[in-house]
Amino acid sequence: MGNNAKKSLYDHVDHLRSRLGLSLYDHPVNTLDLCLHTIAGIEVIHHSFDSAGFCGAAFAGDEINTIVLNSARSEIEQNFDCGHEIIHLSKHREENGGIFRCFEEAQNSFLEWEANEGSAQLIVPYQDFIPRFVHAVFVSPTCDTFMVPELLATYYHVSPRVVEIRMDSLSLSLIHI
Repeated sequence: MGNNAKKSLYDHVDHLRSRLGLSLYDHPVNTLDLCLHTIAGIEVIHHSFDSAGFCGAAFAGDEINTIVLNSARSEIEQNFDCGHEIIHLSKHREENGGIFRCFEEAQNSFLEWEANEGSAQLIVPYQDFIPRFVHAVFVSPTCDTFMVPELLATYYHVSPRVVEIRMDSLSLSLIHI
């Protein structure tokens, strides 16, 4: 995706964080708690789906928005999935008739890219992530380079895969170290 698209998305998410009273350095971000206590008009439903690959869905409503999360997924997966659905509701509500069904298997649509990247920026903002990554890799004497994704995942309350995808999205690499 182009740099303008990413900049526009990051501006949207940073504005959303500000409206929610979150600084760039409030961690970990629990998106489920945000829906329960901070964001008015979002109902979160947990439902066990047959497929673990079905992450969740969002339904934009006139008065109440609904997020359905797959209860068969882990707590940290649901945290990211909920952030993904928040992005759909805050940025895409006029698209797809306000209905979004999201799967773990990457979909190639721009809206899904924005929801994934937006959730990453909401939970793992680059402004905090990049300095923390650099410190873990270059400064911390006790940090094994290959443990960096696991350490950062624990800190941000996301899966190591989210950290690896974030590193790729931000063009950060452990290979050149």
